[in-house]
Amino acid sequence: ENLQQLAFARMRAIETGRAVVNVSTVGTSQVIAPDGTTLDSLDVDTTGAAITTVPLREGVTPGVRLGPWLSFPLVLGSGTILAALGLSSRRHALSAGGTHEGKGNSARWA
Repeated sequence: ENLQQLAFARMRAIETGRAVVNVSTVGTSQVIAPDGTTLDSLDVDTTGAAITTVPLREGVTPGVRLGPWLSFPLVLGSGTILAALGLSSRRHALSAGGTHEGKGNSARWA
């Protein structure tokens, strides 16, 4: 679980362009640079302290600024594609194994 948290922290550092400090009481603690590299760390189950100089940054990165604007079209586009695939598979199932209306039979689903 600690390795997963470190991976999230590393991605957040890259996304925001800022240094991230990930502290753990049971795993590895690390100071992560804006480019995702490890600046300093304490090993698993090691009691310790660290003083690390990190680069400071002002402003907002494009990823943080554009993220909310990009998420809505991506979700909308994904939903549209899924709906189109659902309709396509439904039509395919009806034409392959179903019958047409007017013959008195109900349509079968695949």
